[in-house]
Amino acid sequence: ALVYLRVPTYAAWHAVRQPYRMLRVLRDGAITGLAFATATLFLSVATLGGAVAQGWDAVLIWLVVVTLVGAATAASLYAYVALAGRRRRA
Repeated sequence: ALVYLRVPTYAAWHAVRQPYRMLRVLRDGAITGLAFATATLFLSVATLGGAVAQGWDAVLIWLVVVTLVGAATAASLYAYVALAGRRRRA
């Protein structure tokens, strides 16, 4: 949900054809996903009294999956912004 705050930025990047804009969008989404995954991990560790229930492999999988979901969300949001920008010009 945090990547939705970047919609005006993504629209501006699309309008001026900012170089490497898609890589920047993916980076934004990955950072947001990693931050969300880390925050939920810390909350779960805090509620379990400092023990990680599933083990470190499950923790790493969680971090990677949520990071990828964040990047995919940002990419789909940018695609929507780009299509809306094209439609507005046509």
